[in-house]
Amino acid sequence: MKKRTKLLFVCLLPLLFSCRTSVSTVQDILKLHPENPNYFLYKGNPTILLTSGEHYGAVMNTGYNYEKYLSTLKKEGFNYTRIFIGPYSEAGGNNFGITNNTMSPEFEKWLTPWEKEPISNKYDLSNWNNAFFNRLKSFISRASVNEIVVEVTLFTSYYTGHQWSTSPFNPKNNIQGFDSISFKQVNTINNGALMDIQEKYVRKVVRELNNFGNLFFEIQNEPWSDNPHFQETIVETDGGALYNNLDYSFTVGSEDGTYAIDKKTPGWGGAIFRQQLKIIMNFIAEFDFIKMKPDNSVLKVFKGNLADYQVLAEVGRQYAIYLENGNSLELTLQIPDGKYTAEWINTKTGNIEGSEILSATNGLTTIVCPDFQEDIGLKIKRENN
Repeated sequence: MKKRTKLLFVCLLPLLFSCRTSVSTVQDILKLHPENPNYFLYKGNPTILLTSGEHYGAVMNTGYNYEKYLSTLKKEGFNYTRIFIGPYSEAGGNNFGITNNTMSPEFEKWLTPWEKEPISNKYDLSNWNNAFFNRLKSFISRASVNEIVVEVTLFTSYYTGHQWSTSPFNPKNNIQGFDSISFKQVNTINNGALMDIQEKYVRKVVRELNNFGNLFFEIQNEPWSDNPHFQETIVETDGGALYNNLDYSFTVGSEDGTYAIDKKTPGWGGAIFRQQLKIIMNFIAEFDFIKMKPDNSVLKVFKGNLADYQVLAEVGRQYAIYLENGNSLELTLQIPDGKYTAEWINTKTGNIEGSEILSATNGLTTIVCPDFQEDIGLKIKRENN
């Protein structure tokens, strides 16, 4: 199964590129940064994609007001969202314990790429649903206006028989007359006549979105779930800095992210949490991060205790440091000789808690940390000589 699943990705990956040849060659197209492929380049600017977004149902669920949702992301300073489309929903059940799950639309409000045959009320996988593609393109267009990049997920694991039982790909739900298959076979090349349908689906989606630059495609979400021993290796390369928190405060009727998340829901979000994520984005944006790389060797604990830390560095120029759960801390920094400005950043408010000038001699300097709870940020930049 491992080899068969991997081959499915190898078969589908060329379609994504062959169908996107007519995209206009402007800088508005999202791409990996040519100087540092750990980051993106978008609209001519180095970019990190960050969001705290809804649970992927904004297009498939026609009850969801995506214009309000996208404008909320824009207002709160985020630039990224993710959507599932096509052959999967979580309709008709309390999937994963998520209250007001946007991927669990009422069945009459679930929009798919395929029309239903009127008499049988089953999907005709040879007949495209124009309403779906109109909504999909409208969503991508509105996201572009709000300067938001969209991750378009083409396929996903089915996890359980319930999600598979409602899928248009399930033979009992379409008029194509496929042989019955397990949901664990769907995203492999061992899926019979379904492979041809999947290829046509991929080509259709990519061509419909060909003129948009504010998107990228994910071939399959969590392939390991249906095939636990599968490890995907399509392209062995670093690529693209992004983070997407699943924010369950975005629901139908609360597209501005104000829904009160209950304790049953397996995740978090909300306005206060999103503000803290934006503080992290603002912190990183103050650096020329394209030139920085992880380098924890810079920092040593001289006195006190520290649970964990991370350092991004451009040696001798700039350092972004995150400290977690420390007390009575004094740090030794291994940095080239010179003078540096150091600022302590409160991760909850974004305020500067303190600043000082550091002098490094013989490649070393020390700094005493202010008292902090949970975590704190440290920005160090070399002074211009």
